Amino acid sequence: MVVALSAVDVPKITAAFKSPPYFYDDVALLESILAHDFFNIIDGDSTLKIDFWPLKDDEYSKEQFRRRTVLNIGGRQAWALTAEDIILAKLLWIKISDSERQWRDVESV
Repeated sequence: MVVALSAVDVPKITAAFKSPPYFYDDVALLESILAHDFFNIIDGDSTLKIDFWPLKDDEYSKEQFRRRTVLNIGGRQAWALTAEDIILAKLLWIKISDSERQWRDVESV
């Protein structure tokens, strides 16, 4: 999920994802938002891991955010990157790390 967040949004996130069943590191959450870096939250019931990507202040990221789409997840609406933007993001990660996991993710999208 790509999210437009600031440090003042941390209480909203922790209220929406109460632990348990959700697991995350409070300190890492705040540090990630301040650094515009990703963080994740894990649903302890399903073990689903959701990656949250704070919106970066560059034109490419802003364009990805403008193209985001609404998904229905568990009866709730959530914004997500388009499949094309997920693939592009994964290809950029492959360029940095040449990770097999990133290749598998591209294939699954």
